[in-house]
Amino acid sequence: MNKNIIFYSPLGNRLAPDKIGGTECASRKTIGILTDSGFRIILLRKPVLGKWTALYLVKIFLTWLNLLRLLIIHQKASLHVVGVYRGLMYVEWVFIVTAKILSHKTVYDIRNGDMIKEYENRNQLYKWGMLSLLKHSDSILCQGIDYVRFIEQKLGKPASYYPNYLRDRFMTGGYPQRDMKGCRLVYFGRIVPAKNIEIILDICKVLYDRGMSLTLDLIGGCSDTYKTELEDRIREVGLSGNDVRFWGNKEFDIFFPYLQTCHFFLFPSDEPREGHSNSLTEAMGCGIVPVVSDIGFNRQVVDADELVVPDTNISSYADIVYKIWTTGQWENYSRRMYSRVAENFTESRVKESLLAAYR
Repeated sequence: MNKNIIFYSPLGNRLAPDKIGGTECASRKTIGILTDSGFRIILLRKPVLGKWTALYLVKIFLTWLNLLRLLIIHQKASLHVVGVYRGLMYVEWVFIVTAKILSHKTVYDIRNGDMIKEYENRNQLYKWGMLSLLKHSDSILCQGIDYVRFIEQKLGKPASYYPNYLRDRFMTGGYPQRDMKGCRLVYFGRIVPAKNIEIILDICKVLYDRGMSLTLDLIGGCSDTYKTELEDRIREVGLSGNDVRFWGNKEFDIFFPYLQTCHFFLFPSDEPREGHSNSLTEAMGCGIVPVVSDIGFNRQVVDADELVVPDTNISSYADIVYKIWTTGQWENYSRRMYSRVAENFTESRVKESLLAAYR
């Protein structure tokens, strides 16, 4: 088996912290598994989409030429394409078909949570291109189990479930006990409007007015403009700087110990491309109880319908947190979420799907 992999993906190296999302983080984890398993990764970075479409098309063309060069030099290398589809599906199709023409093994790694919706809502050319892309892929990795079913139904070919996961080293200490003196709420990830951070602040206000002692930590990249808007909102709802803390962008290793002291992860995102959230998995792996929106693969990951809110109703989120906290159910849910990750979403649980794609 050839150990060279040409890896085409967005990696976020030239993006602002608030622009680096789950696809970039998941790609880095995938590279980590492959490298640790003895593969040699030859990076082919996806160009950052700029304002000038013509310039971006030139960048894509140059990237394709670079791919062609790499495929010729490394004649038995595999091509791993991290798929973000939508308008870029056509580019991904060209890359996969180019590799197939030159007799290279191809792996299509489908990220984000709107692949089926895009397929259903686009024109016939797009539908043909998407199915052709999947047909030409020797192995298909799917972030959501719905994608596996979709591909089997449309093409009658197998695909592998490859969800996001928590690295094993973060689970070695076992279930983390914590004190219950005051409720610690947390959100970590990209701090952008699509994640509905304002709603999180409003939820905190409702809980505070109900007599709960709480703090909220916001951890992640945030533009100066949006941070100012959030600080204004904090004052509007009557919270203080002691109640809400901004950490800024931090590596997971830095704030992981603090997460093991937190109680609830609030995730009212309505990001259209939300898939299997890295932050959600990492929070659950720390024994934090999530209360989430019904978007992307949140419901599948949590596997507890009572923790999923079907709309952006602030009271619905607050009611769930308040009930669990005041009725002594928190530890039961916490252990349930920890076990959910330990049994399904750790590196050792999912890496077989990735490595099997290269056999």
